[in-house]
Amino acid sequence: MAKQVGIHQIRGKVDGRSYYRQAGVADGLSRSINQGLSDRVKNSPEYANTRLNNAEFKRANRLATVAFRSIYPSWRSMYRRFAVANMTKRFLELVKGGTGSWGLRYPLVELGGAFEDVLLHYAKNGEYQGQFGDISKSSLVSEVTVGGTTFDQNTPQISQSLTREAAASMVAQGINGVNFYSRTVYVACDQDVMMAMSIPTKVSMGVSIDPSWQPSVETFDALDLASAQVIAPTPIKTQIAAAPNAGVYLVHVMVPYRTINNVSHELQELATYEIAGFALKTQP
Repeated sequence: MAKQVGIHQIRGKVDGRSYYRQAGVADGLSRSINQGLSDRVKNSPEYANTRLNNAEFKRANRLATVAFRSIYPSWRSMYRRFAVANMTKRFLELVKGGTGSWGLRYPLVELGGAFEDVLLHYAKNGEYQGQFGDISKSSLVSEVTVGGTTFDQNTPQISQSLTREAAASMVAQGINGVNFYSRTVYVACDQDVMMAMSIPTKVSMGVSIDPSWQPSVETFDALDLASAQVIAPTPIKTQIAAAPNAGVYLVHVMVPYRTINNVSHELQELATYEIAGFALKTQP
């Protein structure tokens, strides 16, 4: 591939060429676009199966994008390299194992647990190791009405216990506290990906230890699907509620901070997250 030279590195397509970046390569790259082949892939009968594969790949990539964007705040240091590409590969396996005709298949599995598994697998440091206290995950059951239908909904809950041992370890690293960011995500998929995602809420917890300091517990509850705070119009919520693979997961991001001259600075390189995912509806 041809390399771009100079301080101005462009991306995109210009005059029959594609300009892009590649991990591990300092300079931008460039390649020509075969316009004839592009048109044949889109329209010619000999590429019919390719178009079917592309449709399923697009569906898997959409699921991976929802997963990736649901983490907030988000920095590269929180993920393994090529996280979206690898998550797309995993979701594509679920799509191919699903139901429907080739090109129209979608996952049969409930998606709350699937998203939890995918997101934790591609966290930079693997699953959470308790560096900011012990975490327990559970599901509360509540009756919810969406689009005129009433059902028992799983509502994920994460409780974090800041122990004296964890607090002492954090103080030794110059950490003065932890900011917790909580977000609820509802997702379902047939030929389309349906998603409802809440605005992240922030809670701050200090960790300075003195003789009177006592272990503390913070509990984070997901929002129910009917909540007005979930960003999705009612028709989308109704579709999610009706989907057999609908799932819900709670995103719990932990960002330690250091306070200098009364100003708190978040330590991005130490940030991590935990996920609690469940099927949307409880078993009858």
